[in-house]
Amino acid sequence: GHVVYGYGIPARLARRLPDVVQRTVLLNPGPGLERAADHIWR
Repeated sequence: GHVVYGYGIPARLARRLPDVVQRTVLLNPGPGLERAADHIWR
């Protein structure tokens, strides 16, 4: 759950490298989460 909610590595990366754009892709979301989009665009 730490990646889903932005804890740990994503938050630390954002603090240390503020100019880097990061994305999180959930390949196997848990049953309690909202459904993810079926497409990604830039």
